[in-house]
Formats: sequence, structure tokens, C-alpha cells
Amino acid sequence: MRGGFVKSFLVIMVIGTTILAIGDAWRWATSNTAAGHLRHADDLWDRGYPDEAIAEYRESLRRNPKNADAHFKLGEALANKGDQAAAATEFRESLRLKPGNVDALNSLGVALLNLGDPDGALTNFEQVIRLKPNNEVAHLNLGNALEDKGDHDGAIREYRESLRLSPYSPDAHYNIGNSLYNKKDLKGAVAEYDEAKRLDVGYVSAYFNTGIVMAETGENDRAIEEFQKALRLKPDSVQAHYNLGLAFERKGDREDAIAEFRATIRLKPDHAEAHEHLGTELERKGDREGALREKHDAAEIKLGHELPASPPR
Repeated sequence: MRGGFVKSFLVIMVIGTTILAIGDAWRWATSNTAAGHLRHADDLWDRGYPDEAIAEYRESLRRNPKNADAHFKLGEALANKGDQAAAATEFRESLRLKPGNVDALNSLGVALLNLGDPDGALTNFEQVIRLKPNNEVAHLNLGNALEDKGDHDGAIREYRESLRLSPYSPDAHYNIGNSLYNKKDLKGAVAEYDEAKRLDVGYVSAYFNTGIVMAETGENDRAIEEFQKALRLKPDSVQAHYNLGLAFERKGDREDAIAEFRATIRLKPDHAEAHEHLGTELERKGDREGALREKHDAAEIKLGHELPASPPR
């Protein structure tokens, strides 16, 4: 899947004595054909304009609906925008026009997995592996589908096969760690998360999940350390702030706990649990008014509607 988007300032180019904006230059340089719109869409995508690129892919397909590659690219763009159902439709059409395209099969499988259809996803990933047995991405994705179905051992088998084909994959180690965690093998899970972090020191989720395991096993200081590492890499992680707050709360470090619960609420104002825990810590601190306010907010969030203000006391 193509990478993320970076907005750029308007770029101009000079042709003779005429100054043209990039978009105008494209229209000037290409004829108004399906191929021209497809090239324009690719350029817009690469320059960080996904909505405009999607419009151009659609225009290209309006002119030539039988272009399998255009359907695939549109599917990727839609998937990147989060519209998995529309993406799946485009991947299916791409495959109808060009059967056996492993990229489209894999992308359709990912879309189906995101849509909550692990069985459909599994079928696509297995087909990729039949066509390309050494496709490490398909083995990794097949492992994800099996994990979603609750087949932890089958998932680990596929992750290890992906790892055999690509020995330095932090994702494979991380996913094995998740499957081991689900099998209650917490020591094994941490070993895999640690290996993922060794291979990619910026693997935020591996630090976070290690923190979760440490909290569950009573190693609270290490849990704090792991959540803090996750936050250094991703300061806007709601769950890392919240779980770090819980770890400080368990330690009895009231001020740091309050700070983390406040950070959680700043990032996600409707985080009911953070409001509740903040209320508890404020009450312990002697701030009864602040505690009542936070408990009131938590109750409103859980009920989904406003409550009357707390009576004065």
C-alpha cells in the first residue's frame, strides 16, 4: 500500500514565458483521456492529495471501466481513507478483470479482515500463497486472519513462516507476541515484543503491549517505564497516557496519576474511565468539588446524555 500524505505548497513551472500551476500543467501536458486522468491521479496521490486523486481515478474509470490497475489503485486509495467496503468492491472488480493478481488478492483480504470477515480474508490470503508460496506478507496476513478466528497456534505457525522468509521482520515478532499473550504465555509474549523493539526501536505498540503485560504480572515499575517509552515515541497516545495513569495510581504516585488522567481527557474528552479515576484521585487529595465534577462527567458519558448539575453542598 502506498505511503502517507505530505501537503505541499503550490508549485509553479515555467513553459516559455507562461507560468502554470501544477494542475494546469498536467491538463496542458496530457490529453483528456482515461490514461491521462490515471497519470494525473497517480501524481496527485504522490503529492499528498488523496481526495483529488480518488476523483481522478474515478474519472479515468468512467472513460475506461475495464482497467484493472485503475480499479486496484482506487481501491488502495479508498482503503487508505478508511472506506474498506468501497475498497473491497474495487479490488473485486480488479480481480474480475485480472484474475490471479496477488496484490489485489492480498489487498482484498486486508479489507475483508478490517470489515470483520476473517473467513473471506483467509480465502484470499490462501490463494496468494498458492500462487506465491514464498510471499511473506501473505503468510503474515493469513496469521492475522487465523488469530481473528481464535486459532492462535495456526496464527503462530503462519507468523513463523513469514519470519522464516523475512528474518528481520518486527511485525512478525510482534504478532507472535500477541498470539502468545492470547494463549496466556506472558513470558513468551514479552520475549517477542522485546525482539520486535530490538529490530525497530520505534515500535510504539510493542512498548505499549509490554507495559500491559508488566502491569498484569505486577511489575509496575517496568510497566511505567514501557508506557513512558511509548509516549516518548507517540505523545498523543490516549491509551498509553491512561495506562500510565493507572500504573502511577497503583504506585500511590497521586500527582503523576492525576497528570496522566488529565492528559488522557485532554486527548479524548469522552474517556469515562479517565474521568472516574481522576475523580477518585482528586477525592483522595481532598478536592471534593473537582472529584464530584469528574464523577458527574463520567456518568454523563456513560449514559450518553447530560445530567442535572450536582446540588451545592
